[in-house]
Amino acid sequence: MKNLLLITDQQEYSEHGTVTAFFDGFLRKHFNIQIVFLTKYKDSFQIKGDHFIVPIEYENKIIEYLSDKNIKIDTYDMIIVRNKKDILKNVLDNKVKYDYKVGYRTSYPKRFHQLELLDTSSLSGWFRSVLQKSNIRQRDTLANRCDLFLPTS
Repeated sequence: MKNLLLITDQQEYSEHGTVTAFFDGFLRKHFNIQIVFLTKYKDSFQIKGDHFIVPIEYENKIIEYLSDKNIKIDTYDMIIVRNKKDILKNVLDNKVKYDYKVGYRTSYPKRFHQLELLDTSSLSGWFRSVLQKSNIRQRDTLANRCDLFLPTS
């Protein structure tokens, strides 16, 4: 059976439909799945069954952090990142080293809605719109490097 690692921006105890129903439920019939939850409430690494709890301060170097904690990254066939482009960048940067496929899951197109709501009649609004467009472009560039894209449901 193939191994899949999901790195989510959700808290470990929150009720989240896709993570719980799809990744922690249905896909377990087809994959060995481990899920990484990032938290701002704990300051140490924890393993709870197939769940890894990682302090949020390590999110930008998540692959190196997990490797330092003796998680064998090269055993994963695919790593999927949910929502966080900085984490996605780190996962993509380590793709060749550990030989895994990369997936990206967006749960809600927040940036597009923020962009639509901006009032660009003022200089600060115009600047924020340029910044939002830049963030969207960066995210899309990273998503285009992925092997799998899972849009919102």
